[in-house]
This record gives sequence, C-alpha cells and structure tokens, in this order.
Amino acid sequence: STLEELVGNKLTFNFINSYLVLEHILDPLEFIKSASSMLEDDGLLTIVVPNDFSVLQKINMHFHKKEWWISLLEHLNYFNKKSLNALFRKAGLEVVYETVTFPIDIFLLMGKDYLSEPSLGKECHAMRKTFEYKLFEAGASSFKEELYKAFSYLGIGRELLITGRKMK
Repeated sequence: STLEELVGNKLTFNFINSYLVLEHILDPLEFIKSASSMLEDDGLLTIVVPNDFSVLQKINMHFHKKEWWISLLEHLNYFNKKSLNALFRKAGLEVVYETVTFPIDIFLLMGKDYLSEPSLGKECHAMRKTFEYKLFEAGASSFKEELYKAFSYLGIGRELLITGRKMK
C-alpha cells in the first residue's frame, strides 16, 4: 500500500519508517504530515534521505566540477539536516534523534575516485563495511554511534536519518 491509501483507514502506529522515499515525493511536507497523522501520541517517525549538498560534496566539487549526486529524473527533492529538521518542525514533530551513515564521499578526497572509476565504488563500500564491522567486533558500537552523531553535527554523511516524535 501507499501512505495515501493507509491514511484513510484510521490505522495508528507507534513507529513509522520511511527509507529513501522522501526525495521522490512531490510534496514532502504533506507526506510527513500524513505519516504523523497516523502516529499515536508520542509515536515516532524516522525518515532517511540522501544528505545532499554537504560540506564534503562541496569540497569534492573543487576537483570533480559537477554535482554528481543530482539525479534529475529520480529525485524531486534534495535535503540536508537543516531542511529536513525544518520539515519536521512544520509538521509539528519534535526532533528527538538524528544521525548519518558513513560519509562515503571522504574516499574521493583520499584518491579513491569512484566517480571516474565505478569499480572503486565497491572497494570503498567494502572498506566502509570493514570499518563498521571492526568497531562492532571491538565492542565499540557506542563509539560508532557517537562518531556518526559528530559527522551529523558537521553535516557530513551520505544518508541522513532523523526521528521525530508526535506531540500529545
């Protein structure tokens, strides 16, 4: 079902997750309001979107001269932490958590030009997975969470995750 089909069913949820959807939606604010309308009081909505126009992307443009993350045929919207937080507030949700995924664009600055050589993308992805797994193996999951929150604070990270709570 689509969100629009579910809204009229008077269903309520404690938690709704939208993963890499909002950038494809014509009216993101209306989507968030609709999702929020199906939340129980204190219910949570988590949205994950690409984190676009980040500092790392802007620095990398110095070398690559194009906005490679722009996907005109697929993405109707582009978000960063500030813009997604603003949408949550406009929809009446209190932001209670935010983080990002690994800032994969950092590999571009280390000479792993996966834009020009797509095969390097798999290598970079494998390195990221190894990094995260080593942290897990070492029992440093809380360190990883704090590191990614720091990345979020700096506005870097490939994907942005924000959770908002429906106010009573």
